[in-house]
Amino acid sequence: MQDIEVIIAKYLANEASTQEVDQLYQWLSNNEANQKKLNQHIKLWEQPYRDEKYFDTGVGLRKLNTKIQKKERRSGSVWLQTAAAIALLLISSLIIWQVSTSGSLQISTIVKANPYGQKSTFQLPDGTIVKLNAGSTLEYPEEFDNNIRLVKLTGEAFFNVQRDERHPFIVVTGEVSTKVLGTSFNINAFTDEPEITVTVATGKVEVSENTGAQVTLLPHEEAVYKRSEKLLTEQSADMEAALAWRDNNLLFHNASISKVINQLMYWYGVKIELKDNSLGHCHITGSFKDETLTHVLQALELSTNIHYKKQADTYILYGDGCQ
Repeated sequence: MQDIEVIIAKYLANEASTQEVDQLYQWLSNNEANQKKLNQHIKLWEQPYRDEKYFDTGVGLRKLNTKIQKKERRSGSVWLQTAAAIALLLISSLIIWQVSTSGSLQISTIVKANPYGQKSTFQLPDGTIVKLNAGSTLEYPEEFDNNIRLVKLTGEAFFNVQRDERHPFIVVTGEVSTKVLGTSFNINAFTDEPEITVTVATGKVEVSENTGAQVTLLPHEEAVYKRSEKLLTEQSADMEAALAWRDNNLLFHNASISKVINQLMYWYGVKIELKDNSLGHCHITGSFKDETLTHVLQALELSTNIHYKKQADTYILYGDGCQ
């Protein structure tokens, strides 16, 4: 694994690759101390620095130069893309040390991060209930301010928002923002997926993207943002498919094996690989409620010509192709 501080810096700058995000989640799942360390970096990243006495930028830049010298054989363009983020992270590290000794800087951000294979349900300060999917992260303040209720999501979550017409509830997911007053809805915004999807169960939701495009959704409608095309559209929603995960249902409707594998890895926290990439184009349909991974893979064998075996900590799928 590369330097975890570099990965954290790229994550905070929204420049981490899928592999780096995976490494970050693996590091987080090792112990609670790592979760607390990430929380500190995120809180300080977002904290306005009101007093220069908390850090020494010269020290931070000298540390940054040392890191750059160690990385001088790497591609300059790749390194320069994250240099600013790493500089801020180094300064944040100095602030963390100052805070631990002085206790004078107030920190208010909370981060909930689920490793693969683990879901969670919790309540936000305003009473909103969140069910957070595996491999997902939600950032929110200990207390919402007097104007808006703002949270940041990476991955997938279902929100049952406490109604408050004076204080809109806003979820930021990369290029897309979702605004509500009081409703329930699902957001799927995994970084390795080509689309961000917002699906409304109850109430009314406004979805907008960075260029200014906006749609208003009612129950059983969803907004789909195509990342590659930077296109936001509105359509009818398949509510059963969109909310199946919330009820611990694995639901596949003519889904490609490649997509099935991705969902199984999130769901069970395992590694799965295809021996032949052409198998990824096969499609299956099935529904599983609280089933083990073994049972799901056995069902896959019965419905296709694909088989599985386990090697070390990885499940290998192989076979002659689709039926």
